[in-house]
Amino acid sequence: MKNNKIALVTGSSRGIGRAIAIRLAKDGYKVIVHGAGNIEKAKETAEIIKNNGGEAEVIMSDLTDLSKTAELCEKIKNVDVLILNASLQYRTPWQEIPVSECYEQLNCNFISSLMLIQAAVDNMKQNKWGRVVTIGSVQEAKPHPDMLVYSAPYD
Repeated sequence: MKNNKIALVTGSSRGIGRAIAIRLAKDGYKVIVHGAGNIEKAKETAEIIKNNGGEAEVIMSDLTDLSKTAELCEKIKNVDVLILNASLQYRTPWQEIPVSECYEQLNCNFISSLMLIQAAVDNMKQNKWGRVVTIGSVQEAKPHPDMLVYSAPYD
């Protein structure tokens, strides 16, 4: 049931992202499996998809590094569906949060998402069809006191 559409699922090497990627492949999408660290897990997701008759490609990119995100943006300009599932969270008391930790979370959870949406939306507009889905968190309704930076974009 191939539909000739391409979907990128960030953070699809495991967990919710993996489940979404597998489901999209079952619905006929070619899936770009994304991971940041463990390439074997990303390849495992792609193999599951391929073993079930789907199409998958693996792209690794550290979304805490905006230059790596920019490289990913160049590779995904033809996606029809963008699922923003990847996130980074640290549990650190607010008075101990190092600036580097703040930047990593903001880059991964907010700025990279913005960059990826900007990269993908032109193709969606041109094709008069596309979807962008962002995966949220319970932090929106009930922020954890030691996850201030992670929950900040939700406030």
